[in-house]
Amino acid sequence: MSSRPIHATEAPLRGFSSFIRHLSGWQWLTVAVALLVVVPLTVLLLAWLEPAWGIWQHLRETLLSRLLVNTFKLVTGVTAVLWCWV
Repeated sequence: MSSRPIHATEAPLRGFSSFIRHLSGWQWLTVAVALLVVVPLTVLLLAWLEPAWGIWQHLRETLLSRLLVNTFKLVTGVTAVLWCWV
Protein backbone atom coordinates (compact mmCIF):
# COMPACT_ATOMS: atom_id res chain seq x y z
CA MET A 1 0.00 0.00 0.00
CA SER A 2 1.36 3.45 -0.87
CA SER A 3 2.07 6.07 1.76
CA ARG A 4 0.57 8.97 -0.17
CA PRO A 5 -2.76 10.33 1.11
CA ILE A 6 -5.85 9.06 -0.64
CA HIS A 7 -8.05 11.72 -2.15
CA ALA A 8 -11.74 11.49 -1.26
CA THR A 9 -12.69 10.65 -4.83
CA GLU A 10 -10.18 7.80 -4.86
CA ALA A 11 -11.22 6.27 -1.55
CA PRO A 12 -13.36 3.18 -1.80
CA LEU A 13 -16.63 3.09 0.08
CA ARG A 14 -15.69 1.71 3.48
CA GLY A 15 -19.19 1.12 4.77
CA PHE A 16 -21.29 2.04 7.73
CA SER A 17 -18.97 0.62 10.41
CA SER A 18 -16.15 2.95 9.35
CA PHE A 19 -18.56 5.88 9.45
CA ILE A 20 -19.69 4.99 12.99
CA ARG A 21 -16.12 4.71 14.30
CA HIS A 22 -15.25 8.23 13.20
CA LEU A 23 -18.15 10.09 14.84
CA SER A 24 -17.27 12.74 17.41
CA GLY A 25 -19.18 13.32 20.65
CA TRP A 26 -21.26 16.10 19.11
CA GLN A 27 -22.12 13.92 16.14
CA TRP A 28 -23.27 11.12 18.46
CA LEU A 29 -25.45 13.64 20.30
CA THR A 30 -26.91 14.78 16.99
CA VAL A 31 -27.69 11.19 16.00
CA ALA A 32 -29.34 10.55 19.39
CA VAL A 33 -31.52 13.67 19.14
CA ALA A 34 -32.45 12.80 15.56
CA LEU A 35 -33.52 9.31 16.67
CA LEU A 36 -35.59 10.80 19.49
CA VAL A 37 -37.48 12.79 16.87
CA VAL A 38 -37.66 10.22 14.08
CA VAL A 39 -38.72 7.14 16.06
CA PRO A 40 -42.02 8.54 17.41
CA LEU A 41 -42.85 10.07 14.02
CA THR A 42 -42.21 6.73 12.35
CA VAL A 43 -44.48 4.98 14.84
CA LEU A 44 -47.24 7.51 14.10
CA LEU A 45 -46.84 7.10 10.36
CA LEU A 46 -46.95 3.31 10.66
CA ALA A 47 -50.04 3.56 12.88
CA TRP A 48 -51.82 5.40 10.07
CA LEU A 49 -51.45 2.36 7.84
CA GLU A 50 -54.07 0.62 9.97
CA PRO A 51 -56.10 3.35 11.66
CA ALA A 52 -58.17 2.57 14.74
CA TRP A 53 -61.20 4.70 13.92
CA GLY A 54 -62.66 4.40 17.42
CA ILE A 55 -59.58 5.97 18.97
CA TRP A 56 -59.55 8.85 16.46
CA GLN A 57 -63.23 9.49 17.10
CA HIS A 58 -62.62 9.57 20.86
CA LEU A 59 -59.67 11.96 20.42
CA ARG A 60 -61.67 14.22 18.14
CA GLU A 61 -64.56 14.38 20.60
CA THR A 62 -62.48 14.90 23.75
CA LEU A 63 -58.88 16.05 23.23
CA LEU A 64 -58.11 17.09 19.69
CA SER A 65 -59.30 20.70 19.89
CA ARG A 66 -57.30 21.31 23.09
CA LEU A 67 -54.21 19.69 21.58
CA LEU A 68 -54.46 21.79 18.43
CA VAL A 69 -54.85 24.99 20.48
CA ASN A 70 -51.81 24.05 22.61
CA THR A 71 -49.79 23.30 19.48
CA PHE A 72 -50.76 26.66 17.98
CA LYS A 73 -49.76 28.45 21.20
CA LEU A 74 -46.42 26.63 21.27
CA VAL A 75 -45.62 27.42 17.64
CA THR A 76 -46.68 31.04 18.10
CA GLY A 77 -44.61 31.41 21.28
CA VAL A 78 -41.48 29.90 19.76
CA THR A 79 -41.89 32.04 16.65
CA ALA A 80 -42.31 35.20 18.78
CA VAL A 81 -39.23 34.42 20.86
CA LEU A 82 -37.13 33.70 17.78
CA TRP A 83 -38.46 36.82 16.04
CA CYS A 84 -37.45 38.99 19.03
CA TRP A 85 -34.11 37.24 19.42
CA VAL A 86 -33.03 37.64 15.82
